[in-house]
Amino acid sequence: MRPKSKLFGMLVRNYIFFSLTVGLTVFLLLVWFIVQTNHYSVEHTPAQQLANSAAGTQEELRLFWSTMLEMGLIFVVLFGANVYVYSRLTAVRITNPLSAIASGIRSVAGGRYHERLSLEANYELAQIQESFNEMASKLEKAEADKKRLEESRQRMLVNLSHDVRTPITSIQGYAKALQLGMIEDEAHEQRILSLIYTKSQLVSELIDEVFELSKLESPDYPIIMKEQDLTEFLREIAVEFYELYEEKQLSFDCSIPQGEIIVPFNKSLLYRAVSNLLGNSLKYNPAGTRVGLKLADSGEKVQIEVTDNGVGISEPLRDKIFGAFVRGDAARKSDGGTGLGLTIARHIAEKHDGRLTLETGDGEWITRFELTLPKKVT
Repeated sequence: MRPKSKLFGMLVRNYIFFSLTVGLTVFLLLVWFIVQTNHYSVEHTPAQQLANSAAGTQEELRLFWSTMLEMGLIFVVLFGANVYVYSRLTAVRITNPLSAIASGIRSVAGGRYHERLSLEANYELAQIQESFNEMASKLEKAEADKKRLEESRQRMLVNLSHDVRTPITSIQGYAKALQLGMIEDEAHEQRILSLIYTKSQLVSELIDEVFELSKLESPDYPIIMKEQDLTEFLREIAVEFYELYEEKQLSFDCSIPQGEIIVPFNKSLLYRAVSNLLGNSLKYNPAGTRVGLKLADSGEKVQIEVTDNGVGISEPLRDKIFGAFVRGDAARKSDGGTGLGLTIARHIAEKHDGRLTLETGDGEWITRFELTLPKKVT
């Protein structure tokens, strides 16, 4: 229920005060006029009034206009005083808060988003004040987010230029050596060509990752989701990675329910996110590490867990592990991946109205990534 308007009540009280004051002024002036007329009648007897009827008529007219003039002057003075008091009262109650609000709007327009309104006002103006402070708070947060985004983009450009320049420099060096005929051994030449191909693949992968990240960061990027079986989807990914783990001598434990779990998701994007998590476990852990992939249904949500008991993630990296160009080995090596995998995975989770979190510990699993997805589209 909407609260009763206090501004309306205040205006009604002011108008009643104004009307009563004007009415009282007029009443007092009429009383004063009657008293003056009666005073003239008392001073003259009926005989004198009859004898001097002609003169009395002129005297009454003169007295009437004189009294009216005095009444008019007194009315103007009292009316002016009443208008002044009423205007000052209204200004204090209404225009002063409006002036403060206007000043606050000018401050926000000038970029001073930290300023807030703090004034005592009626319900309507208090609502304006509350909405203004909320707007200023959102603008301040948006400005801070914009600043952080710009700083992040600057760091991203610096890191991107480093990561692209390093393999390109290697490619140029090897190509120049081949061009000058400095590599005479055919086996050595084949290794050089293989290195050139690997480096070129890394540059291509980096460009693709940056392009994918830029799309995911856009709020207008369309996500087409379809309700489908998540268990079968994860089994397909598990089969794909099983041989890769065996080649590196990693143990792979897969725990996926037998029945169907229908969840709305974009198959290509979710594949990218899960494969990035599994790929990190494959890339940064030594032989003998146990890696787990688990799917859990908690009713309204599902959790996809990727765990391992490998080298873990150092404490300095935990707070920024989902940032762009952060690598699990904390080294800027040209063959260490793009450093965008977890950033892209988190963006994909958020595009599905889900989230991606990291937990570390000293128990059965040292590193645990949990990707949570809702079972219904919001």
